Amino acid sequence: MDSFLIPLWALTPSTVAVSVLELPSLSIARISARLVETSASTRDQLTLADSLRNKMERLRDNTYAGQKATAKAERLRVEMNRVAFRALNKNDGKSIVDLHGLDVKGAEDKVTQKVTWARKVRKKTLRFIVGQGRHSDGSGVLKWRVQALLKRKKVRVATINVGGILLAKIKP
Repeated sequence: MDSFLIPLWALTPSTVAVSVLELPSLSIARISARLVETSASTRDQLTLADSLRNKMERLRDNTYAGQKATAKAERLRVEMNRVAFRALNKNDGKSIVDLHGLDVKGAEDKVTQKVTWARKVRKKTLRFIVGQGRHSDGSGVLKWRVQALLKRKKVRVATINVGGILLAKIKP
């Protein structure tokens, strides 16, 4: 049998208290039904508690929807990177890799794959076309991120031109 206890501060002569063993298992509506009479203060607090529970449930629902939307956005990002890469890189055996149209994460994934492939087939150089950064205020975010990644992978990097071509010297 479910039971609950009204806090001492809520007890008034017009309040009837019942003993409590498991308050968490009771809903606000069931608690309200168990009270024979309540003070205005207690009713206000129960109404507030019910309102907060409803808000919590809506937030939980919105969080779940947000997680689903984030997962869908990630799938779309991966697909966008795949399509853009395929469109500009028809032959996997090439040592020229065009990273235009990829976001930073997609470009880093492709660079990692290509460096691994180059080491496996003993390619000595790879060229990465990263562009000049016209889509990011001319700063070329992709160029700097790819350079940093190549250095972390112990690959020597040189810039071929002022624009956006990186030459990577691969050591097996």
